[in-house]
Amino acid sequence: MRALWALLLAAPFAAAAAPDVVQRPDVKVGDRWTYQRMDYDAGKAISTYEIQVVFADRGVIQVVGARQGVDEEVDGTYTLDWNAINTLNRLFDPHTGWFRFPLRVGDTYSAAYETMVTKKGKMKSHNERRVTVTGWEEVVVPVGKFRALKIVSDGRFKRLDAPGAGTSRNVI
Repeated sequence: MRALWALLLAAPFAAAAAPDVVQRPDVKVGDRWTYQRMDYDAGKAISTYEIQVVFADRGVIQVVGARQGVDEEVDGTYTLDWNAINTLNRLFDPHTGWFRFPLRVGDTYSAAYETMVTKKGKMKSHNERRVTVTGWEEVVVPVGKFRALKIVSDGRFKRLDAPGAGTSRNVI
């Protein structure tokens, strides 16, 4: 399944003219983002959710999120570089991730981590990714048009708890 996690509120990545280097965002309590997960094979949105920052200090960002149509809040924890530690009932170990600030178009780096999905009987997988900062593109959302930095994470996963492996792609 191909998934797109579109950062729809253009916080620090928005710019009138694309800078050469994007520094780590200064995330603050009260900041909000809306994400949409897409299945491009089926050509439709899978889910939409909003997160709000409730704590940002001492090396971590804590958020509370809610999925559209689901009457349950979910907590998430990220590094200050906005790499997931735990989110949507999934734990990441270690939290090496898709963002390595400062970001520059053309940057490419590896990310390796294990995930455990806590709501699916402790499903575990090992992930190997190649992350590429591909360039700037225009994102259109209800509040306007913004330039956003596109990051593509391609790789493989292997289940650790059962047979299974495959490819995975995330576009941010």
